[in-house]
Amino acid sequence: IILDVNPLFEKLLGLKRDTVIGKKATVVYGQERAPFLDIYARTAQTGELYTFEEYFAPMSKHFHITVFSPAPGQFATVFQDITERKKAALKVLQELEEKKILIREIHHRVKNNLQVILSFIRLRIAKLNIPAVQQELCELENRIHAMAHAQELLYESPDFIHLGLKQYLTDIIDHLLYSNGDVAERIHLSVDIQDIHTDIDTALVLGHVITELLFNA
Repeated sequence: IILDVNPLFEKLLGLKRDTVIGKKATVVYGQERAPFLDIYARTAQTGELYTFEEYFAPMSKHFHITVFSPAPGQFATVFQDITERKKAALKVLQELEEKKILIREIHHRVKNNLQVILSFIRLRIAKLNIPAVQQELCELENRIHAMAHAQELLYESPDFIHLGLKQYLTDIIDHLLYSNGDVAERIHLSVDIQDIHTDIDTALVLGHVITELLFNA
């Protein structure tokens, strides 16, 4: 049974005080069961303060509700209409999901284009019998592979901004080493890299430096 309400109740819910005082909540809100009765009853019995957020379907509103007990067997609520805040939060989540989908699409397009370029370069390397040109194409292939792998790790990162330097450089080194079977049999590399994260620009620069040093060596 509703004992009293304040003017803000009337403003937020559009219900007049003289039409709700003394009436059951089921009648006022048009529900078979009084809304949030379990929570309110527990507070009335224990005196425990409780705060929660809920969506109230009959009014199509989200509320932030604090319930306390002013006297044994009674409860009072202080509530805020947070519908607009919830809508704004939902809009942000929807926009974030749309951006994730866009990033995923860009990732696949970039990945496919780089794979086409790498395939073309490898085809030219296989057909050419000019060692100097083959070496230049191999260097180009290694650079593009470094870029492609950085983009792959960036896509897998939590924030799409930073990537793990240890994994990135280790993968580049392994690619350079095992892309040439004769070299892989004769050379053993010991890699000691700190597990730090960096932005893609820094990673690409370091990747190119490592590529040049190892290729020349």
